[in-house]
Amino acid sequence: MLKRWGDTIGYFNLAGVAAEAIVRIPQRAEPPSKYAEAVWKTLPQNLTGKTYAITGCSRGLGFVLAKHIAMRQGNLVLLNRPSKHTDAALGEIKTAAEAAPQGGGTVVKIDCDLCDFESVRTAAAEMRKHIEGSGSCLDGLVLNAGLMAQLDARTK
Repeated sequence: MLKRWGDTIGYFNLAGVAAEAIVRIPQRAEPPSKYAEAVWKTLPQNLTGKTYAITGCSRGLGFVLAKHIAMRQGNLVLLNRPSKHTDAALGEIKTAAEAAPQGGGTVVKIDCDLCDFESVRTAAAEMRKHIEGSGSCLDGLVLNAGLMAQLDARTK
């Protein structure tokens, strides 16, 4: 019976392919893409006086973008759900800003859960108060959070 089942769906072939794939997993990380570095070099090097808000910047693209903006003297408002990943990312982004040759921009974290409309309203009011208090305006908004392909689960 097992043989017939295996022949029908090709289970044994699939298992062999999976075993081969596991053996071929790279043992070290690949070097950063030369293409990404070329793109970063074409962007403005000095963002002094500019303010950007980014959702979903505790890891991935949002995190890398936040670091680059902070290192180029841009001011940041980080909009994330409260979590240990967010706190760790905030620390790394602030460290990158402080290590910038001309000194980096300011970095502010505002808790914002995009699944909760009240949290979004509160974060928007807090962001507006912060930006207006600094005498600046919002120059860019990067809507990066929640871009994974997941089923709609909840909103408040």
